[in-house]
Amino acid sequence: KNFVSPIRMLIREAERIQKGKFGFQNPLRRKDELGELADAFQVMGHNLEKTMVSRDAMAQEVAERITAEKSLKEMQGQLFEATKLASIGQLASGVAHEINNPLQAILSNVETAELILQEMKGEKKEELLEIMNENKSVATRCKEIVSELLAFARPVPVKKEEVPLERALNEAISMTNPLLL
Repeated sequence: KNFVSPIRMLIREAERIQKGKFGFQNPLRRKDELGELADAFQVMGHNLEKTMVSRDAMAQEVAERITAEKSLKEMQGQLFEATKLASIGQLASGVAHEINNPLQAILSNVETAELILQEMKGEKKEELLEIMNENKSVATRCKEIVSELLAFARPVPVKKEEVPLERALNEAISMTNPLLL
């Protein structure tokens, strides 16, 4: 009985540790081998508990790092896309400015030619006026496209607002109309 009771207690404590309950306090105050075994159980339980807490903390840290890494990759992707858009905006601005000057000269020449044609007489006058009007219309459309490119290239603070459906549709049609022809 002197040996059986402490051994049964140690078996119960070993089963508790096996189930993850590490708070073993050695109730045996013996100085013999059973007391040493009970002390070893207590130290083992304490060390296992510290190891489990450490493991849980590391698992939490790993999970946080994985989440942070995913977030970082997403932000890098967004930054890359923003950089591409900024480059496209700069390119559009440069192209628009390069096209705008000759286009303005063409429009000015068309208007001058129209004034000269107004003073002319003859059957070709109407045909030439029609051609000049068509040129003016095409050049004006190009000027609108250039203005849209410049507007696209200009950094604009994003603001949400209600837009009348008719205006939104008209702008969409205006931008896509050349593609539909």
